[in-house]
Amino acid sequence: HNVPVRRKFLRSSATEASHIQTLVTRYSLAYPEIQFQLETGKKNFSTNGDGDVIGTISKIYNVDIANQLLSISEKAESPFGEVMISGVVCPPHISRSNKQHITLFVNRRWVRDQSLSFAVEQAYQGFLMNRRHPIAIINLRMPPDQIDVNTHPSKTEIRIRNKNHVFAALQ
Repeated sequence: HNVPVRRKFLRSSATEASHIQTLVTRYSLAYPEIQFQLETGKKNFSTNGDGDVIGTISKIYNVDIANQLLSISEKAESPFGEVMISGVVCPPHISRSNKQHITLFVNRRWVRDQSLSFAVEQAYQGFLMNRRHPIAIINLRMPPDQIDVNTHPSKTEIRIRNKNHVFAALQ
């Protein structure tokens, strides 16, 4: 508000509220041990902060979807360090019409990475109908020296040094 130069880049109140809600829900998935509460005009969102990821997912999606999610855990070794993959994915009969429900975290930082999202979708190849996308919440843990978070001002885009290895492990 106090910086007129930045104010011209703001969208409508509803759009900005939607962006904030997306950010809060994503970080509530990354940090289920922290209680989050967001109050916007029509929609209110809150988590318990009890560390239960499934409980947090049920607040975002619904209880039926949360109860059907499949837990994943994988460890991949490489000369660049260990990559730990953990999270939850949906069975193939649950899908969405857009890719926004593929949520990726690298060292608990929410990231948007097309190639990593593509790796998740490739794992579902042959199981989902055309133009359908899975629900997946995946956390990748890797040595901090293998990622560069300073590639975009929003910090949601990162550069991974050994991306091919991470792609293969995720797939």
